[in-house]
Amino acid sequence: MTMQRFALTLLIAAAATGAGAVEPQVRTDQPWLPGELSCSMFQRLFATQAKPSARETGRKADIDEDKALASSVTAALGQAAPVAVRDSEGLRQALAAATPGTVIRLAPGQYQPVIYVKDVKGAADKPIVIEGGDPANPPVFTGGNEALHVTSCSHLVLRNLVLRGQTDNGLNIDDGSQPGSAHHVLVENVRVEDVGPQGNHDAIKLSGLDDFDIRGCTCHGWGGQGIDMVGCHRGLIVGCTLTGKQGFTQNTGLTAKGGSREITVRGCRRRSRGACTASTRSSKRPRRARSSRSLPRRSATGPQP
Repeated sequence: MTMQRFALTLLIAAAATGAGAVEPQVRTDQPWLPGELSCSMFQRLFATQAKPSARETGRKADIDEDKALASSVTAALGQAAPVAVRDSEGLRQALAAATPGTVIRLAPGQYQPVIYVKDVKGAADKPIVIEGGDPANPPVFTGGNEALHVTSCSHLVLRNLVLRGQTDNGLNIDDGSQPGSAHHVLVENVRVEDVGPQGNHDAIKLSGLDDFDIRGCTCHGWGGQGIDMVGCHRGLIVGCTLTGKQGFTQNTGLTAKGGSREITVRGCRRRSRGACTASTRSSKRPRRARSSRSLPRRSATGPQP
């Protein structure tokens, strides 16, 4: 080991020792939580940590050993500990205090619905994250007219959640009639089920949302649309499953309308009655939607593997 590399190693070790707020991460596949599953997510970790590492150490990472060190330098220099939440009131309090980079981690269990998330704004390199701490045992929001209503938020991540039994919409994300205020939102590994059961009641409803990703989500039983987009732009929907359920009308699976454009759908599955169609609707040129198999684009919410 060269003297320079030895000095960099000491810097990381010393910073980790002095940063009492650092909590070792357990599991994730997101680029903005460095140090988690670094052996399998090396490229993503390095892609997001190269610049912070160079800024802190004054050294560029050009070889594999330096890249491995750079992949963990931000966490070692004092990433804030996640905010632990165990009930809906705790979630509301955490949202009120959230700043860019805050990670709100929900314990398993039952949560009261109708959580209103308004004007919560992260940053491009420090999104605000609301996540279930254990993807195998996610928190469950049951009942109510809506589980989560997200308005005029940006650089926000929602993942590892279950929304069940809402009468209007499961997850509702909109711009609060302020165009451009809702953007860069990632929804990942969210399961929405038993919404409606009849009428125009959607599992996931998006209105006026720009630069968004919907990844690995599941919709099981809804009244109107599985994923409904109105006036949304530059969205990526990938790896989602929409499954119809007996007793639910499930008018369509995916719908993009009201001026929605640049919506890419890849690797999604549609199953059972009412979940077998996708459409776009425009007042000027109605046309049927089709799944896109275009080359991957850069995600709006972060670098891709």
